Amino acid sequence: HSTTATGTPTQVASPTMGPALVFDGDDNLVINTTAALELAGNSSITVEAWTEPDWVALQTAPRVGNGQMDWAVPVGKDGYDTGYRLLVARGDREDEWVFQLPLSGMTRENAVTRSPLSQSSGRLYLAGTYDGSRIETYLDGELKAWVSRNLEELLPSDRDDLVIGGSHAGVDDWSSYGWVGRIDEVRVSAVARSAEWIRTQHRNTSDPTGFYDLSLQLRP
Repeated sequence: HSTTATGTPTQVASPTMGPALVFDGDDNLVINTTAALELAGNSSITVEAWTEPDWVALQTAPRVGNGQMDWAVPVGKDGYDTGYRLLVARGDREDEWVFQLPLSGMTRENAVTRSPLSQSSGRLYLAGTYDGSRIETYLDGELKAWVSRNLEELLPSDRDDLVIGGSHAGVDDWSSYGWVGRIDEVRVSAVARSAEWIRTQHRNTSDPTGFYDLSLQLRP
């Protein structure tokens, strides 16, 4: 995919994540939209990302526009109403994170699930899935919340590009929900990953040596 940087997101080594991109609330990485990133005709999706929020900066960053900037978005597409995105709460809703989808016949609030989130956490693996009947949110490989939505298909989301580090590329818009912190390993899939797949993905990245043992083999 063709990618354009807004601002200067930089790659740094993190003690908890390894190499990752750092965003300051104004930076973002814009991935030009293609058919592979659209929802039209698909009834399933998984969005996932490894994140490390800068909680202090997120809580003290000024609200812009109409003062409703109470969320930060590590991954988003199509902005405020019509796209899919992961949101982490800041301010008064500091124990929540959300996976949001545009579902036909539903308002965006009805397409939201919430999971408890501790600000004492460092690295967070966030994943949201929709399989045509249920929206699920996962935190660090574990299912935290779900809501039934038995709909035939997701609404098209063909207006804007996929943005890493915000909801959309308009950094002066209050609904851009700029991210402050690190982001790595962003994936968007046109399938609903299983709970086992997401759990394995988390374990494989957070503790890769836990999947194998090395031992000395002696020949007779």
